[in-house]
Amino acid sequence: MSTLDTTTPVAKWIGYQVLYGVGSGCTTAAPYIAIQGLVAPEQIPLAMAIIIFAQNMGAATSLIVANAIFSNSLRSEL
Repeated sequence: MSTLDTTTPVAKWIGYQVLYGVGSGCTTAAPYIAIQGLVAPEQIPLAMAIIIFAQNMGAATSLIVANAIFSNSLRSEL
């Protein structure tokens, strides 16, 4: 995604978005399945809550960092 710019063809944008969507969709569900086989049954709700919290915090943090990078690079490009 970092290679995209104003002259990138639309087909490349779509390809990157499809690749990202498939990759994130496949990797989002994997921890839920894995954790159910690794922890004791009474600890599954706690383990699932920790995984969901970590995934959401990671996404929120990444969004903040990406926004800061975008804002700073936009100023230099304008």
